[in-house]
Parts: sequence; structure tokens; C-alpha cells
Amino acid sequence: MTPLPIGSGTSAGAALAFLVAGPVTTVPAMVAVRALVKGRLFAIYLGAGILGSLVAGYVFQEIMG
Repeated sequence: MTPLPIGSGTSAGAALAFLVAGPVTTVPAMVAVRALVKGRLFAIYLGAGILGSLVAGYVFQEIMG
């Protein structure tokens, strides 16, 4: 799944961040988590997933050069 974005000019770190954040930010996943937790904990879930994927992408990009 990643060769196409990387082949078209996307950096490896950006592709990794996209792939990691995807499952967290899909509507079905958000609906399922929202049904289990409320309010602040749901915001923490989204924030941690998005921030974590960005950090992983930056770190991966730095390691890969």
C-alpha cells in the first residue's frame, strides 16, 4: 500500500503517519470508541492517535533520512 504514495513523491515518514493515523480516524472506529467512552477520554483517544502518528512519521523520516 505504501509504494504508490512514496513513488509519487510522498516522503516515507508522511506515508507512515498516514497509514498509522488511518485506523484511528476512520468513522467506524470513531463511532465504536465513542460508544464505549465519553467526552474527554474520546478526545484523548483521537489526540493520542493523531499526535502519535505524526511523531512516528517524523522519527521514521529522520531515521530513514
